[in-house]
Amino acid sequence: MNIEQSANAFTNEICSDGRHVLNPDYLLACAIVWRKNADPEAGLELLEALDSPDPNTRALSHALLVNGDEHSMCLLEGALAAGVVSPKAAGDCIAEILRKGYGKCKGTASAKRLWRRSYTG
Repeated sequence: MNIEQSANAFTNEICSDGRHVLNPDYLLACAIVWRKNADPEAGLELLEALDSPDPNTRALSHALLVNGDEHSMCLLEGALAAGVVSPKAAGDCIAEILRKGYGKCKGTASAKRLWRRSYTG
């Protein structure tokens, strides 16, 4: 059972482009799983929420990733290098993490390999 199957991931609200809005409780659960286990599915859900059409979802995802410290830095750097997340969304999070003083990800190469595996099969 993957993380999306274990929670009701979507609200009943649908954006103008037809996409569902993610449930804030689901995003919080993803953030907890990401911080405790560095689960790639949970991290990917947070990244996808950064590009949500809903501004509240984007803001929540941003805040949760920024509070993920260096783990989120690795996730963001790897996703940015792999083209999984937009430079604007990732850049805003990375800048805030750096301002908080968490520094650079020590595992960028392994994060890039993770993304390649996830998106190339």
